[in-house]
Amino acid sequence: STQSTWGSIGGSSARSSANMHLDLQDAVRLENGPKLAELFSIRSQHNFRQVAQIGNLEAYITRSGWARGPYGVLFSHHLWAMSALVSSQMAEAFQNELTCFRVFLEMFKADIHCTWNLPLFYTLMRNCRELAAKLPHSEMEAKLHQVLDLIRDMFKHVNKNDSIGTLAVCNNMLRIYFKLYLLRNCSNVTIQLEKKGLLDMLSFPRAHEVTYRFFTGRLALLEDNYVRAQADLTFAFANCPSSYFKNKRLILKNLIPVNIIRGRLPCPGLLQDYQLYDFVLLIEAVRTGNLFLFNQELLAHQGEFARMGVYLILEKARLIVYRNFLKKIHRFLALQTNNDSNSNKVPLHKIRAVLAWHQVPMELDEIECILANLIYHNFVKGYLSHTQRTLVVGRDNPFPRLSNLLQQP
Repeated sequence: STQSTWGSIGGSSARSSANMHLDLQDAVRLENGPKLAELFSIRSQHNFRQVAQIGNLEAYITRSGWARGPYGVLFSHHLWAMSALVSSQMAEAFQNELTCFRVFLEMFKADIHCTWNLPLFYTLMRNCRELAAKLPHSEMEAKLHQVLDLIRDMFKHVNKNDSIGTLAVCNNMLRIYFKLYLLRNCSNVTIQLEKKGLLDMLSFPRAHEVTYRFFTGRLALLEDNYVRAQADLTFAFANCPSSYFKNKRLILKNLIPVNIIRGRLPCPGLLQDYQLYDFVLLIEAVRTGNLFLFNQELLAHQGEFARMGVYLILEKARLIVYRNFLKKIHRFLALQTNNDSNSNKVPLHKIRAVLAWHQVPMELDEIECILANLIYHNFVKGYLSHTQRTLVVGRDNPFPRLSNLLQQP
């Protein structure tokens, strides 16, 4: 019976906490997954206030009979975790929440096709992951590995049974792998998931798909697979609700560098809307071919770009800056010669003079090497005359549109 499962609550000291008991009882009886997950959330200030009002937690749990039913056992562990959290005892909070998660996983494995309690599954995964991340750095890595071991074991079960919770488990693994810089392990997870075609077979929650595509986009970015990176990150940004400002901003921090080296520059309005001020002058430098400004901005924000994992990708945009810089020189010389027979010839010493004026001094051999690279990548149509130290560009469309050139697979 409900009374024997949940026990009774007595005494005025438990008045506030009695609401937690009744809410928990109702959530389980009605199989209300979202409500149950909310009761277990460590992000809820309401939950914190209720736990803080409990005097003697051990007496309260014994008197109230939390441990008489499976969800009561879970909630008792969670209450100990919350009580430790209220007292800022982070290590103890983590251990109790990990025990709570471990107990839940045994319940979940016994009834793998049960779906109503999936929100609680997701919340407990997140709780453990976030509590581990709050620990001192010397302890955090070991604790994250403990969480990872449980999630990894769970992934085998949900993936084997084609559970709707598979993508959420996968996302939590990816989060921890990125946190621990175990990026090679990420591919093992995504390959297992995509090999079975679960993304096409099952209708996963859109939020889970967005998170998954964000991580696969970031992974593709680090693996220099810019076609997939652009596709996945674009999907994540387009399908992330506008109300999730921080998430959309985080997606853009990875998407913008990909788009730059794929020949697509964001409009200034987008950068202003999402407060991505680090990119404003850098993108202006790419657009105008301003080498000095590009070097200056890349150096000024080097730490932030490196932390985001996009510094080396933005460095690859340098070739685009060279291309746009050269295009401006060619146009200027063409106007000076009134487009005569020599208008398609660009002497290297003039390029060097302009570079020096822009405070980017270079030797002729270095300039020649850069121009050869531009020609090789089809950024410029033409050829180099080494003996005359001259670049000869084609008369017909010497600078192909980058958006067409770089969007090719």
